[in-house]
Amino acid sequence: MARGDGLFRQWELIKVLQAHRFGISTNEIAEHIQCDKRTVQRDLKVL
Repeated sequence: MARGDGLFRQWELIKVLQAHRFGISTNEIAEHIQCDKRTVQRDLKVL
């Protein structure tokens, strides 16, 4: 992973969450930002 990839992914995660204010599953988020569901879960925990 290049430097800043995690930060960029978390920023994309925030944008997806903003666009789906009434809820979205971790599987759907993972599809949107093209990463693993477990990565999404870890990023949500950090945020």
